[in-house]
Order: sequence, then structure tokens, then C-alpha cells
Amino acid sequence: KGQSATIDGLPAGKASLTVDALDSKNNIVGTASKADIDVVAGQTSKVTLSIKLNPTIAAPTKGGLAVDVTLIDGEVIPAPTPTPGPTATPTPAPTPTPTPAPTATPAPAGGFSDGFESGLGSWDVAFAKASYSSAGTASSNWNAAGSAAKTGTFGATAGDGSGSVKEPGTYTLTLKNSVSTGAMTTPKLDFDFAKFTKQYYFKSGSLKAEASTDNGATWTQVWAASADQAGWARASADLPHSGQVKVRFAFTYDYYLGVDSFGAPTLDNVAVADAK
Repeated sequence: KGQSATIDGLPAGKASLTVDALDSKNNIVGTASKADIDVVAGQTSKVTLSIKLNPTIAAPTKGGLAVDVTLIDGEVIPAPTPTPGPTATPTPAPTPTPTPAPTATPAPAGGFSDGFESGLGSWDVAFAKASYSSAGTASSNWNAAGSAAKTGTFGATAGDGSGSVKEPGTYTLTLKNSVSTGAMTTPKLDFDFAKFTKQYYFKSGSLKAEASTDNGATWTQVWAASADQAGWARASADLPHSGQVKVRFAFTYDYYLGVDSFGAPTLDNVAVADAK
């Protein structure tokens, strides 16, 4: 009672276990017991058997009993091959999208505008006396004045407080820096002008716009007033398409009889731009 036995090294698969009770002379003294088991690789299978002893057998039952265990192999079933777990497919690192090199923004087409609200800081002024005049300097020259404004507060005039010049000669208003016109389709000079007198008895005046492509070494006329202009008028002139252009305005006063007052023209809203 309470006997146990361990059997190692069995192949995996089905097996039958039979137990007989024998006396010392190998006589069967008990009813054989049988059990079927499944042998699983790597596992311990436990089975419980009972033997019913037969007391009517003549053979003495005193003393110990020998238990004969017979294992009858059945069909050998290979140990199951472990099913591998799903192999994690590595998520490929995202391929970095190449950042395109920034495209250089084309330089904006050159341009310039000035309404003279901040004075004549962008301009140079000069005076060249007439060859016959005894006056070496001018008592007035181009300046920003409220009386010369078409829009805003100021415009430009070569005249004094009364709007006149006295010394015969040429009064020039020259843009200090060149304007880039290379990227323009149709570069233009536009401006408003007024108070221009072409002839008054023996006195005469001329007003013209000039352009230079060599930083002021030489000048080419691009516009000239052709008649008196009392009120405001908008003027326009084509400019060279050569990359860098300077512009200037030249007002010339002629009077052979000496120094005397003559009305000076006014300018406002000067612009160099692409007419397209």
C-alpha cells in the first residue's frame, strides 16, 4: 500500500503500464492493473494503479510482494516542435525626406521712390553758373518745401521762399545711388512736376531728366519739358535696361541781362520702377 515508482527515459508518445502482484515464487496473487499514459517530452506524467489481492490463492501471502511493472510501448509520437512565436518584423526607420536646399529668392527688381517727405537726403544738389554770368554761386538751390508738394507735406524746388531763382545757370538734383534696373522688363522714371515756365520775355527756362549708366560719368537726356506747365502733370520716361542707372533733374535758367528773379519748377513723387 502506498508504493510508488519512477520510470525515466521513456520516449514521447503513448504507452501502456501494467502492474502484477507476485509472491516470492512468482505466483500471481493479485489481479493485474493496467493504465494508458501519454508520455510528453520534458514533463512528468503521474498515474495511480490499484491491485486487488486474491486471498483464495493457495500460495501464502505473508511476507513481501514483488511488483512487476511492465511498460508496453505504443506508437512513438515525437515531441512537438515548439511553435516559434511570431517574429517581430522590425519597423524600418523612416527614410528621412531630404529637405530641398532653399531656392535662392531672386533679388527683387530694383526700384526707387521719393516724395521728399524726409527732405533731400537721397539727393545731391549742385549749381553751375552760366558762362556769361558774373554770379559764381546761387542764392538758392534744390530744397524740400511745403509750397512744392503735390501730395504729402513736401516737394522739391530750386526756388527760394518765393519760389524763384535769381542767378542764371543750371541747378541739378542728382540721385546719390544708382538704381538696379537689370531685372526690370521696362524700367521707367515717373514724377510729378509743376510751375514750369519756358519763356518770359528775355528770360527762359528748361527742365530735363537725364540718366547715367556709368555712375554719373556721362549723362543722356531721357525727358524734357516742352511747354509751360502751371499745374501738376505726371511725366514718364524710359530708362536704360543696363543694370545700374542714376537719374538727375536739371533746371537751367538763362538771362543775358544779369541777375533777376525767375520762377523755378517743382517736383514730387519721383519713382524708378518697372512699367511692365
